[in-house]
Amino acid sequence: MVKNILKKLLFSGSDAQTIRFGPAKGMQIKYDVTHRSQHLLGLYEREIYPFLEKGMSKAETLIDVGANDGYYLLAFLKTGKQVIACEPGPIVTELVANAALNGYTEEQDYKVETRLVGNPMKQGFVGVEELTSGSRPPYFLLVDIDGGEADLLRSCGDNFAYHNATWLIETHSKELEDECIALLKAKNYKVKIIRNKWWRFFIKEQRPLEHNRWLYAETK
Repeated sequence: MVKNILKKLLFSGSDAQTIRFGPAKGMQIKYDVTHRSQHLLGLYEREIYPFLEKGMSKAETLIDVGANDGYYLLAFLKTGKQVIACEPGPIVTELVANAALNGYTEEQDYKVETRLVGNPMKQGFVGVEELTSGSRPPYFLLVDIDGGEADLLRSCGDNFAYHNATWLIETHSKELEDECIALLKAKNYKVKIIRNKWWRFFIKEQRPLEHNRWLYAETK
């Protein structure tokens, strides 16, 4: 009951809500406050925010791989930098709508890539090297693709300018985390594991996963 009262006090009754805290603070997004209050209050994936800000500040092109409904895309668009949103699913329509809600239009303010990012030899996939082609370096890549992270890293190929790329990658298994770390270190990256905060015991994100952490990687 207390939670419901707070939500009514903090959020409007309309479909469009204002993000109150976090990297996308001040932006509008169409969210149901019942399930997305942590996003709106800046608590969702709060652990990565310092690394997100650092990665964005270092780059000229910001790439959101697994952009979903555009939550982090809005943070990217606030910077005024070149932005690419990668989302192969039908939810991409919500992404475009949320960007438009804030006055941003596809092609003019950002690009949308609807192919999967990974092994370019597979049908329907684009490799990282092609994805970044024509964009201004350095790059910051935020990656959340539920299992394909290692394949994505391999898709960079031998000619990719790794020194121009900083990564923030979400992993959903220890095996995948170890594999990604090995691939990144082989390309001379410093890798930091970002663990969940202690207070997640009280403020949970309701993720049915045994393992959920992030990797921040920048070249040495």
